[in-house]
Amino acid sequence: MRPSTSAWQLQYASGRTLHVVPTPVEVFRLDDLALGLSLADEILVKIDTEGFEGEVIRGGMAVLSRSAACIVEVSLESRFEGQTSFRDLVDLLSEAGLHYVGNLHHCVVAGALRYFDALFVRNDDRG
Repeated sequence: MRPSTSAWQLQYASGRTLHVVPTPVEVFRLDDLALGLSLADEILVKIDTEGFEGEVIRGGMAVLSRSAACIVEVSLESRFEGQTSFRDLVDLLSEAGLHYVGNLHHCVVAGALRYFDALFVRNDDRG
């Protein structure tokens, strides 16, 4: 997980003790992982990676270019250092032929939209 921004820590961790335990994990690019799978075209891709959505998209352009739709959890507040903005996610997925059409789920806290599941679909005539 990316380190949280100081603003997020001040707002949400106030009065709480945060314990971060670094845990090594093996990381694969989505396109490399998909090479070993028998994926059909017209798949749905769901991305919820706590601040690494941009990296997943960049490493999965071949898979995303074959998919019918993609759902990405998007945080509107800066929760993680270096997280990709919603505008940049829209641009990246557009390069794969996927276009933003709306939200499936959202979270509102104290009257403010915090995060949502954005739906991107392919609108071509592949049949």
